[in-house]
Amino acid sequence: MKRKENTHTNQEFNYKSNVQNLETQTRKLRHAKERLQHDVDEELRKVGQKTEADVEEWLTEVNKNIDEAHQFMEDERQANKCLNGFCRYHPSRKAAKLSQKTMVELRKRKEFLRLTYSTPLQDIWTTVGYPAFQSRTSIVTRIFEEFKKDNIDMIGIYGVGGVGKTTLIKQVASKVEEDKLFDNVVKVEVKQNTDVERIQREIAEKFGLQKFDENETVAGRARILSQYIKGKKKILVIFYDVWNELELEKLEVPVGMCKVLVTSRTKEVLFSKMGIETNIQLNVLNEEDTWSLFEKTVGDAVKGPGVGKVAIEVANECKGLPVLVVTVAKALKGRKELHSWADVLGRLKGKQMLETAYSGIKWSYDQLESEGLKSMFLIFGILGGRDHFLQDMLKYTLGLGLSLYEGINAMEDSLTMHDLVCDVARKIASTDQRFLALEYGDLFKEWPIKEFLEKCTTISLQLINIPNLPDELECPRLQLFELHSKDKILLCSKLKQLPKEIGRLTRLRLLDLRGCPKLEVIYPDVMRSLTKLEELNMSSFNKWETEEASNSIGGRSNASFTGLKHLPNLTTCEDLSLDVFEGVNNIIVHLQDKDDFEQLKKLHVQNNPEISHVVHSNIGYSRTHSRTAFPILEALSLYNLVSLESVCSGQLADGSFRQLKIIRVENCPKLKNLFSFSTILHFLQLEEIEVEDCKNMKEIVEGREEQLMDEVNDPFEFHGLRSLTLISLPELISFSSYHSPLIVASTSRNPMQLFNDKVVFPKLEALKLSSIPLNKLWDGQLSARLCWIQNLTSLIIEGCDGLTFLCSSSMSMNLFVQLKTLEIRGCENMVEIILTEEYGEVKNMDNMFPKLEARSS
Repeated sequence: MKRKENTHTNQEFNYKSNVQNLETQTRKLRHAKERLQHDVDEELRKVGQKTEADVEEWLTEVNKNIDEAHQFMEDERQANKCLNGFCRYHPSRKAAKLSQKTMVELRKRKEFLRLTYSTPLQDIWTTVGYPAFQSRTSIVTRIFEEFKKDNIDMIGIYGVGGVGKTTLIKQVASKVEEDKLFDNVVKVEVKQNTDVERIQREIAEKFGLQKFDENETVAGRARILSQYIKGKKKILVIFYDVWNELELEKLEVPVGMCKVLVTSRTKEVLFSKMGIETNIQLNVLNEEDTWSLFEKTVGDAVKGPGVGKVAIEVANECKGLPVLVVTVAKALKGRKELHSWADVLGRLKGKQMLETAYSGIKWSYDQLESEGLKSMFLIFGILGGRDHFLQDMLKYTLGLGLSLYEGINAMEDSLTMHDLVCDVARKIASTDQRFLALEYGDLFKEWPIKEFLEKCTTISLQLINIPNLPDELECPRLQLFELHSKDKILLCSKLKQLPKEIGRLTRLRLLDLRGCPKLEVIYPDVMRSLTKLEELNMSSFNKWETEEASNSIGGRSNASFTGLKHLPNLTTCEDLSLDVFEGVNNIIVHLQDKDDFEQLKKLHVQNNPEISHVVHSNIGYSRTHSRTAFPILEALSLYNLVSLESVCSGQLADGSFRQLKIIRVENCPKLKNLFSFSTILHFLQLEEIEVEDCKNMKEIVEGREEQLMDEVNDPFEFHGLRSLTLISLPELISFSSYHSPLIVASTSRNPMQLFNDKVVFPKLEALKLSSIPLNKLWDGQLSARLCWIQNLTSLIIEGCDGLTFLCSSSMSMNLFVQLKTLEIRGCENMVEIILTEEYGEVKNMDNMFPKLEARSS
């Protein structure tokens, strides 16, 4: 009897223990899943990211396990009246098995090298609101029939503005994706601006290639694009809205290795200037298709009393231009009164096609309900429609006191305004005598007369040749001034001091001086007068002075950055560049006094002989400085700081540097490490690290003391790092040595090794090393913690004379599966790239580098 009671008690105890363990493990798994999902969601908010398949499978499996555990525990709660230990035997075993499954999934969570991967940016090919007319479908079919011919590599499409050329190429691209006719399709809008560098960068971005180096020549970029295209089977490149000759030879688009589709308003550009022999004209819509599009867009308004017949006439007067049909129909939507229809018919009737287009769009403009919406329409048209970022549009409209959100429904197409609509907007603005608007290709002979400027509210000069700047510019009603000169000399080298008269713009809300790198003088009184200023961007200005300078003989001659705190409405100062200061050795004390500059996103500090720390914190010893440092800073650049001993000294408050993505350090000779052991956890989200010409830099991350090595087994994970560049660091011993300083020196028995398994980079794509005194990059044996190397897409090694090989053959077989670019130069002692191990032989380099596109050594 006693044995039976003991058995019963043991089963009861095991049952409770197993269920409690299941509850604990399930809770841990749920939390792990939520953390992982948060990380995935954060990555997916970045452009061009997709979730890895094994991560998606894990999340699905975990949800099943959690659901199964919850169902089991619910069933047990319902059966808790059963007190017989024997009836708990099977549930106890099931609880134990579920706990085991849960622990297995928890272990898998730690095995993911990365959560997402980069994909080429995909163009959006929506053709919403435009039915697939038979006349257009037949042209799409003809394009593909022509491309099937071996002797046809280029096709041109031409037609008047607004006839639907852009919509047609979207239909072409959609069919390509549906039928898998090409491996890759990219489209580039050209317009008047045939700048080769811009077009090359856009093509590379859409191919998913690594960003070009800023110093890369046009020819160098062209070779990279050409090699990529030649390495693919079927590629379609679309250049649309080409106004002038586009030199494909300079772009190095290898016609013959890919297919090219070009659209333009005239056949002359395609045939005479670009030599395209197969050209297809896109005509206006016939009456049947015109009415179909019009009726679909305008909706029930055509059913108003007596409207039907007039509606057909209005549709016909749109001359078959889709853009005009849609513009007029949208303006008439919901209007069933006959007089509205008669009004627009009177505006359109009896005019030639372009006159009709102007009249129809002008009439639609007149129907906008408020002066604010009309101003928005004109501003968007003047600034180039879709060529401007939405963020800039928001700034302009809000700065002028206009509400974009009020008119977003009425103006839904204005954010991607058609060229023809932009042309009409500019024409309306020019006749209004309140707007001076010229863009690329326009001829600007001289400034308008005084009477015009006195009425002018908006000046926009974009990428044009400006013959001269006026001695004075009196525009008492000016609200918006935008200047982007084609002549860089005019803008960049001559503007060395901000005119004192700027201080008279007491209603100014936004000042953006990022395009003025030669700016040296801003008088103190100028900034102090801008009391309405809300946003300031001036990363190119670095001659700030300290408040203390005002006590010196003669006082201050330049603005003080701490003086900006006296501007009551300033909420955003995103970019700040600081040069030589006197008496400043701790930047944060000067920048963050009384919570100033917490909105700072970019900070560049240079040429200061006294700064010893960016942040010097005494947390744990006193409360001298325990506030959060730079909570939303995204980029930090430190140059020529000869006394800099540390970026951060002491411990940091929670939230410090939490948004930092980029850090660049150059010519800081006293700096021995970039991150101290006590602060490293604040920097693991970095995406780019660049360290150059720091003569005493020994480690990027300060090594742990030898007695601490066994206390923490988990490696530091730079979970966001995508680019790492280390140049001219003659004392570097390791990325992080994790050894006592007494034994870090290299010996022949223990050669210096850059990377070990104590620091991992699960997303690192680009690694560049130049003039680094290392004998090895990594251990010869591939461990789980070194598997991050297989994510590299670019590896560049220059002047590393201590290296005799890159890696072993057994290691390389599974390591460089994603590598696209491999460059090894000036490594005098490198005998072979792949070390041939004993009994081994390197037989096929292609198998080791399956995706390699560019290789040099």
